[in-house]
Amino acid sequence: VSTAELATVAAKHAIDCAGIDAKDIDLVILATCTPSTVVANTASMVQKNIGATGAAAMDTNAACSGFLY
Repeated sequence: VSTAELATVAAKHAIDCAGIDAKDIDLVILATCTPSTVVANTASMVQKNIGATGAAAMDTNAACSGFLY
């Protein structure tokens, strides 16, 4: 299972819990040190998978400390 697949499942759960639509999301930030690929970044794969069509997407290659950034 890839990082993008795991993050997509987590993002869908978060969207459901928040009671929003993926189209309401403006930015997808993914913190990892194990991306699915280097180019395209993993966040853009998640952005596509969840249907956040208007969102920007970026990876932060900082592993666990990425959540602090």
